[in-house]
Amino acid sequence: MDTYTDTLRDPRTITDPEEFVETLVGTAKGALRSERDYVAFMLAKRSAEVTGKLLGSAITYILVGLMVLTASLGASILVGRELGDIVLGFFAVAGIYGLCAVAFAALWNATLGKRFILGLINSFHGH
Repeated sequence: MDTYTDTLRDPRTITDPEEFVETLVGTAKGALRSERDYVAFMLAKRSAEVTGKLLGSAITYILVGLMVLTASLGASILVGRELGDIVLGFFAVAGIYGLCAVAFAALWNATLGKRFILGLINSFHGH
């Protein structure tokens, strides 16, 4: 009785108590192995899904960040020309980003942070 399939016998046909216990133990071991493999598979599947979503999001954020960077450089130069000094244009755009950062931090602490964490947990659990 080396394999799991050898232990799959009709328990009513077993008359020897030792053979019955061996069959029972073999069946239990097989069930535990199967459950362990299933849990490992589901964990790997969920991890792959979350990693895929995070990787896709990271690439999107990088591309959007590069777009915002180039737009910011252009806006800084444009505003600087209007103000008569390019450095003032960079300071003006930096001030706008500072205001946006303060507004985002306030929203994050109020509601967005909790929603983000809940969404991440739900995506990991498949909801």
